[in-house]
Amino acid sequence: MAALEFPFLPEELAALLEFLQRCCVPLFGSGKYDGDLFGTGTFFSVNDRYYLVTAAHVLQKIAPDKIRIPHGQSNVKAYGLGAVQVARTIETGDLDFDVAIIRLTDEKTISSLKTEWTFLGPQNIGNAQSTADWYFVAGYPHALVRQRAKRVHARLQAILMQRLRNVPAEATAPLDPYVDIFFEYGRRAFVADTPQEVETPDLAGVSGASVWAVARPANYKGIWTAGSQAKIVAIQSAAFHSKYIRAKNWAAVEAALKHIDPESSRFFEAEKT
Repeated sequence: MAALEFPFLPEELAALLEFLQRCCVPLFGSGKYDGDLFGTGTFFSVNDRYYLVTAAHVLQKIAPDKIRIPHGQSNVKAYGLGAVQVARTIETGDLDFDVAIIRLTDEKTISSLKTEWTFLGPQNIGNAQSTADWYFVAGYPHALVRQRAKRVHARLQAILMQRLRNVPAEATAPLDPYVDIFFEYGRRAFVADTPQEVETPDLAGVSGASVWAVARPANYKGIWTAGSQAKIVAIQSAAFHSKYIRAKNWAAVEAALKHIDPESSRFFEAEKT
């Protein structure tokens, strides 16, 4: 595959990273140390209801009532989600989907989270089947977590990727050509906090991370903003270092939403059209 040339100006890069940092959240357990980073999640809202999306296999490692999330980038404390409802697609027979959606129902928790994190809406969803200029996977690799005294620092990594048009030979079944999306993940890549290629980390901790399609600024007419041109298209589910990243089409999230909240699912469909 052809080598990438970094397409963003410094101010565009800064805006993109700031936007992603407000959208993508680390999922910790109830412990105090870096070993308790279980995955990455993304908040979204529809029909005045609030949800956290991640990979279903993350919830096989930690129960939703044990998940802890910092209420903001600068907050050193992590808090629980309060009362929730959960839909896991792997529990509905869709073994190849591997997405989970958690509905937040505790008003105090929701109010606190909304002050520091961005809840995405239907306007932030893109088409995973379209051909985008660039893709980022945005998550919190366990390899970049640092502990200092009693404080744990999780660092967001937004990695620039190209989409693979063929299924990698190493990919395991079951495979769904509509649900499964693959991206190149080499030993070096561009990341959103520097316009230079860096050594890529192991992606443990990135399970459930959001995958974004981003319009190339040079090809865009009008005012380019990260919030309007970055569209979430998939949820990361697996990775093979130096080979590929595997993700699930956002349509799988919409399938899970139908199980947990049919009314919001219908509202979501209407908002997209």
